[in-house]
Amino acid sequence: MRTITDIAALEALYGTPGEASLRKVAPCLTPTYRKWIMTSRFCVLTTVGPDGTDGSPRGDDGPVVTELDP
Repeated sequence: MRTITDIAALEALYGTPGEASLRKVAPCLTPTYRKWIMTSRFCVLTTVGPDGTDGSPRGDDGPVVTELDP
C-alpha cells in the first residue's frame, strides 16, 4: 500500500486537477452550493482517525444537512 504524504506525490499519482475542478473550489458555501446541499436527501458522514476512515450513509424524506453558520 502506498501512502501519499504531500501534494507532489498526489499529483504524480493522479496528475494535476483540471480547470473545471478548480473552478468548483470556494472559500465558503456559495448560494448555489448552499441550495444544493440543503435540499439533498442523502449524504455520507465520514470520520477520519488513526485507523482510517468510516463512512455512514444518512438519508430522509427531507433535507439531511443543516448549515449552522456561514
